[in-house]
Amino acid sequence: MAMDTYSILCERLGYPDSQNLRRVLQKLMSPDEARIAVELPLVPDEIALKLGMDEKTVKDMIYDMFQKGAVISTARGNFFPQSIHQIRNSSASNPKLDDVLMPELGDLWETFSQAEWYP
Repeated sequence: MAMDTYSILCERLGYPDSQNLRRVLQKLMSPDEARIAVELPLVPDEIALKLGMDEKTVKDMIYDMFQKGAVISTARGNFFPQSIHQIRNSSASNPKLDDVLMPELGDLWETFSQAEWYP
């Protein structure tokens, strides 16, 4: 059975069956952004070609995900976080997001943490 993009990303973070983490990722990323995150670290023009999207749109979405802490940007390129710690710290500690994603995102992280991360 083919996995959807959020399931793939949950699996990469070590929680393949987590509905709580899925809700966190859905708050951080639109379905199209999640499709892009699955393709990282490919460069934007390769992602655009592979997904049939406009390259500027892909770049803009990667930047938006970076701003929300769902993408790590380095000199070597853009990456989906490799650990739950990376995505938790980068998405929950950005004061610019307080009016945009909080408190709902904070509540989602707390639910995930209590139920699965620190049971």
